[in-house]
Amino acid sequence: MRRLLFLPFLLLFAGCGVVGSSRPVAPAAPATPNATRTVDMPTTKPYVPDRVIASRSAQLGYASVELAIMHLERTGATTALAVRLTNNDDTFRADVGDIFDDGATQPIRNSDSNENEYSVDGIYLLDRAHGQKYLVARDPDGRCICDTGLNGRSLYTDGSMTLSATYGAPPPNVTAVDVVVPRFGTFANVPLG
Repeated sequence: MRRLLFLPFLLLFAGCGVVGSSRPVAPAAPATPNATRTVDMPTTKPYVPDRVIASRSAQLGYASVELAIMHLERTGATTALAVRLTNNDDTFRADVGDIFDDGATQPIRNSDSNENEYSVDGIYLLDRAHGQKYLVARDPDGRCICDTGLNGRSLYTDGSMTLSATYGAPPPNVTAVDVVVPRFGTFANVPLG
């Protein structure tokens, strides 16, 4: 019985050339150096903490809310935007909901649903030099690359929230764009970091 159990292992090793190999083993070929390929690495920018680039206040319901552009930076083929909302009112809360939404729902590919209507896809960039409007980027399924799900989100007194969106990048020679924000108007010539 022990010999029968050992037989499969012996056959396995014989097939691998470990036991009972009658073929001579060829010497290993000398290692050839691999061809090296150089790839240009993008230069890294020094980290710059978010700061207020531009700000403006508006009434959202009964509350006075400040919107500050904290970040607008081009990286490769995309541009990232971050805005901070702060409720400066000491009495009323501000409902965010659909104030930054473009009002159009987008069908989600491979799904029976649409993108929700409570996102920041209504904020866009405007390159006046080239007459180009940059809408929020979308993934292959049609979802915006931006903050969504703002239905029922509120800013309470002295509260704040940061919202973000991603866009296609303007040409490299464009150094500033207008940021158009529903209810807050146009922030002109915001520098691209």
